[in-house]
Amino acid sequence: MIKLIESSNQKAINIALPTYVNGAILKTSGSINFLDKFWQMNVVTPTQPKITLDSLQVGIKGLFFDERIGDYDTVRFPNMPFKNNTHLDTLQTFISMQSIDSFFESYLDVHEGPGWYNQTQLPPPLDFTLTTQDLNIMLPGMVNTYGKDKQVKLEYKVEDFGDFRSRFAKPYMIATATVNLRFWVVQAPDQEELAVELNLYNITNKVFLNEKPDLRMSLMIGEFRLHGVEIVDSRIGMLNPNTIRLKLNTVNSVIVTLSNIILQKWEVQIPNSMLSGLFHLTNLHLEYFDGYIYAGVTPMYVPPPPRVPHTVHDHPSAPKTHDHPLPMNGGIDKEDDNDRYYHDYGHQHE
Repeated sequence: MIKLIESSNQKAINIALPTYVNGAILKTSGSINFLDKFWQMNVVTPTQPKITLDSLQVGIKGLFFDERIGDYDTVRFPNMPFKNNTHLDTLQTFISMQSIDSFFESYLDVHEGPGWYNQTQLPPPLDFTLTTQDLNIMLPGMVNTYGKDKQVKLEYKVEDFGDFRSRFAKPYMIATATVNLRFWVVQAPDQEELAVELNLYNITNKVFLNEKPDLRMSLMIGEFRLHGVEIVDSRIGMLNPNTIRLKLNTVNSVIVTLSNIILQKWEVQIPNSMLSGLFHLTNLHLEYFDGYIYAGVTPMYVPPPPRVPHTVHDHPSAPKTHDHPLPMNGGIDKEDDNDRYYHDYGHQHE
């Protein structure tokens, strides 16, 4: 009998549970919606879930994509563990750089990355109005074409942000970006002219993940290094891409500060519950390895709300005591029968 029970348990653990997990994933058609309408995450399991005595280990493709564009074809992932025995986090996740790449690339597909430089959102001494005089060193010809101290509006768009790389014990990732810049000169109220358009290629950044309460996440840039500039359009004459690149790299600390102020408004809410709210996820713990990140969290059991005990007096059909004093023909003797009244009618039921 004992061997029969052990055999049944082994079948449940090694066959039934993985089959259930695979069945649940199949019901999603291979992907699930992630936060926004067109944003999807691939949850296909390339291998069978593995069951041990103390863990359930599941590997998913974990790539994000815009469903209007489609999923990625072929991606090579690094070798990653399923469990870190030196960590006490109950729920352990290992996230590849390829998954993070797809997260940001698909985010830009779904949301795009445009914006405007707005001095009203910046702290001193960065809260200044950009003018043709300010830009004339980097973009010679601004003053000659439009005159001194004309206001310039800066439009930017993040075209690409990816190629993430991580290294063991380094508390950041390296990523590259491509940004489009447009400089609009205000010649009169409601009259603006596009003076210069640039593409900034292969911008190297140190990217830090900021852990916030309740599994919210934001980014911070720690470095800016520009490697390539393309002149898309210029109405102020011939421009030298190398001069622009050198000038921008000399003010990289200002660019980092501006970028981080813009990124303060960007925040992602990581799903913080599981099993229909039965567990709340807390205490995010990040570590960096070659080609992937370890993210551990602690599931906290959320007990259901306590059931309020009821008595016969709470039922809608029960008579009100002030309408029908007991005994029915004489009322209650406050001195003699008060205790008996509560003894007889004070019991509870479910």
